[in-house]
Amino acid sequence: MHPNAGSRTAVALVVVASSSHGGSRIDSPLFLFMNTLPTIRIQSSYLFEERFNMRPITKKEIKEYTVAWKKHEAVLLLAMQNVTGLYFAQNIIDVYVVNPDMIGGLSDPLIIGGGMTPQRFICVLAHELVHRLMFDNTKKVDWHKSAWKIWKKEEHLVAHHVVVHAILEQICLDASLVKMLSEDKEIAARSKNAYNQAWEIVKKEGYKNIIAKLKSYK
Repeated sequence: MHPNAGSRTAVALVVVASSSHGGSRIDSPLFLFMNTLPTIRIQSSYLFEERFNMRPITKKEIKEYTVAWKKHEAVLLLAMQNVTGLYFAQNIIDVYVVNPDMIGGLSDPLIIGGGMTPQRFICVLAHELVHRLMFDNTKKVDWHKSAWKIWKKEEHLVAHHVVVHAILEQICLDASLVKMLSEDKEIAARSKNAYNQAWEIVKKEGYKNIIAKLKSYK
């Protein structure tokens, strides 16, 4: 637990797992341990807008993105930490939505372009938060650098996105966001860039195997 965990949100989730055997369905509750999650603050920034001469994001857009994110926030953040065994170092993570003409994001500072649908916003924000967790965590490890060593034949951009995408696949499946996951893969496939190369490696090696490699890497 982080020293300042008192300012975080305490979350206890109960997930129902389903399996089939002999044609019958068996439901059993999986009680996920209580954990403390960072507060995610989604906002605009007039300083960014003025300094870089960008068209402003409206309050309506910020509300739309916030409402969409909050529906999945707890399960996504908890899945990120459970899957990796890492914990966010910061109690509060500010997310700045800027420029309605921009698509994509940055992890530090955490900036998301406003030119996307709410579903795409959730995916991009989750992607950037995975980046943040990989290098800014209480264990003070950097999975980006580990990825560069494991996939040393690949460009750094490809190597660390192999890990980001593996984690993203796991958490999207945990959160039943299969459609969102498929959209991300389709967008990458159309671009034929480093993101697509990373997804191809995840497909070849398996997301669970990739996560296991990082967790055991010394």
